Amino acid sequence: MAISAAQKKKKKKGKGDDFDPDFWMVTFGDLLSLLLTFFVLLFSMATLDDKSLKEMFSTFAGGAGVLMFSDTFPKEMQIPESAFMPKQFQVSQFIKFLQKESKKEKALSTESSNLVEAMLMEDVSIKKRGPTFILSFQNKQMFSAGSSEISPKLASILKRLGGVLRFSSTRIIIEGHTDDIPISTPRYPSNWELSSARAARVMRFFLENTSIDQDRISIAGFGDSKPVVRNINDAFRARNRRVDILIVQAAGV
Repeated sequence: MAISAAQKKKKKKGKGDDFDPDFWMVTFGDLLSLLLTFFVLLFSMATLDDKSLKEMFSTFAGGAGVLMFSDTFPKEMQIPESAFMPKQFQVSQFIKFLQKESKKEKALSTESSNLVEAMLMEDVSIKKRGPTFILSFQNKQMFSAGSSEISPKLASILKRLGGVLRFSSTRIIIEGHTDDIPISTPRYPSNWELSSARAARVMRFFLENTSIDQDRISIAGFGDSKPVVRNINDAFRARNRRVDILIVQAAGV
């Protein structure tokens, strides 16, 4: 029996055809998911205020320096020189400085590298900003809790450092810093007194144990007003409890 053309066409079209008429809903569902993700992203960006930005950027503090914020962004952001100087380079610059100064006393000429190594072993941070070296001594290494008495290990390092600096013409600024936990004792009514006392103790140590001219040394106590990182946990608070010794060379050095 002959098969009509319409029957052949119908048979050919239906052969092996398992097409699901609802398959388009899968693609449509994927498209809706992408659109939802896109609008959620737009919404989150629109609601990101200044406070959120500050909190986000502050988590990176200390990686390449301190990020300072104001109510408005400055037209020209000043980036510290130390941000472009690797840690090892800054340390080597300080060693060269010590070697140059110690040439005035032959007995100290081989002391520079050993002194810096001893400082690094005690977690002393060494940075260079312009002509100024900043030596950050953590309070947990230098002092007992709530005290301004210098530990024997750090006293030895300070004495060796002062032995070199007494030959230089640099200015020395000693800064005391604390975390944000209040202190209230008869001896230290607040963090201002504690930070100032610790800075003064380091200055007195230099004057009593080295021959550094007192006219070259000044001190400042900042309390918790100049943290290097946010006081959000014990580890960060420990970094903020410090004494910074600034060795200021003449401009252009």
